[in-house]
Amino acid sequence: MPDFSSQAIILRTVDYGDSDKIVTLFTSGYGKVAVIAKGAKKSIKRFGGTLELFSFVDVVWSRGQRKGLPILKEATVIKPFDRIRTDIFKTAYASYWSELIYKWMEAGQRHYSSFELLSHALCCLDKDEIDDDVLSIFFQAKFLAFCGFSPNLERCSLCQKPLDNFSGKSVGFSFKKGGIVCSECLTKKGNISFSRGTLKQLLWMFNAPLDKALRIRFSKESKEEGIRFIETFVTYCFDKEFKSLKFLRDIRN
Repeated sequence: MPDFSSQAIILRTVDYGDSDKIVTLFTSGYGKVAVIAKGAKKSIKRFGGTLELFSFVDVVWSRGQRKGLPILKEATVIKPFDRIRTDIFKTAYASYWSELIYKWMEAGQRHYSSFELLSHALCCLDKDEIDDDVLSIFFQAKFLAFCGFSPNLERCSLCQKPLDNFSGKSVGFSFKKGGIVCSECLTKKGNISFSRGTLKQLLWMFNAPLDKALRIRFSKESKEEGIRFIETFVTYCFDKEFKSLKFLRDIRN
């Protein structure tokens, strides 16, 4: 059977039997792929240090001749992202992003934009040059956009009034409608509100190219509003519980 090779990010590892590991990879060429690493728990020579969570790696695997998981044959670390795994906050953020990918992406579905997004976000998180909360807003905004869940942040979701014609300093948001709501249409049930400044920064995050989206600077208040909104909206859109998000919120508090 032919071998397959790709760059990949390690999303999850699970012990299997006495000596093996099941490794879930998010690959650039084949999407999400689960492989079995034979002897990974016992053989230091074969995979020692290469199957750490979040690592950016080159991998080679084969389908094998029997039914079952593909077999991991080679793994070479390109970027280990050691700083992430030695910081509990960075580990929590990386775990949350990885869980989003793991739970939403179908196995074998190639999605290079999301792969590029995750690798870019992990690089920034490891370098520690950007506030972790702002980086998480960025990742979630872009991932929502790639998945077709971008919120309507430019006009009222009910009467279609443009944002520039809204009155007041704050703007309401309806999760059910998936967008902002003007003060005339706003009801308290199932809605939240945030400032115009936060809204414009979120708009920039959703619309700017990947290499420019992180140039914006959030105030403390806008960052808190942005985090509260984006995490709630992600959970609503994907209709899933994310254990890593609960852990992240716990250690924040």
